[in-house]
Amino acid sequence: MGPIAQIFHEMKDTCTIKRVDKNQNVIGNARPEDFEKDVNRAQRTGMIAKGLQGLSRSEKLQWALQVKETANAEYRCRNFKAAAALYNDCLLALDFGSDSNLAELIESRRKLQLPITLNLASCMLEQGFNDKAEKIADLAIQADKKCA
Repeated sequence: MGPIAQIFHEMKDTCTIKRVDKNQNVIGNARPEDFEKDVNRAQRTGMIAKGLQGLSRSEKLQWALQVKETANAEYRCRNFKAAAALYNDCLLALDFGSDSNLAELIESRRKLQLPITLNLASCMLEQGFNDKAEKIADLAIQADKKCA
């Protein structure tokens, strides 16, 4: 148990963690461990996004492709949770270029968005998260109908 979860376990009689949707509607309770995972994920995302700031589109793409190779290695070793986290990291580097540059848009979709999204969906399937896998695969299909 991590430090955040430990704090909430100690406060369990006086504190309840609720999950809310984007409109702040309560959708259920959350366990301290789940809350801690969400906090850690948000911190990781923030650190990566900050690290990508100021990089050019091509530098972001190169970074993401290197991370993708690491994720692929994790996948081959059947470390699907680790691979999924790395694929998510890759998506933070998505940069479709300027609105007027169709070549940059196509390159970002072909080299990054589509393969990463489909690999992430595969990780979800391997972990038994079929609903998540379907939603993620639908994103790939929306980006490129040829994926269907």
